[in-house]
Amino acid sequence: MGSRKGGAKNRKTILSESEVLDIRRLRVAGVRGTAVAEMFGISTYLVCAIHKRKSWAWLAGSVGVADESIEE
Repeated sequence: MGSRKGGAKNRKTILSESEVLDIRRLRVAGVRGTAVAEMFGISTYLVCAIHKRKSWAWLAGSVGVADESIEE
């Protein structure tokens, strides 16, 4: 058995780690999943999975912390 590549190490990945963290921040800030999906060109299902940490769960990043604000 080989090891499984996750996240940005997988060559089929369409999102970077920073984009995943941005998606989490946007959802916590109250931006609708459909709007986030359109921003990143992904499905609303994937936005939901990222937000609930069912996808990219291994990626650390504290969302909602005061020093991690969203710049507009």
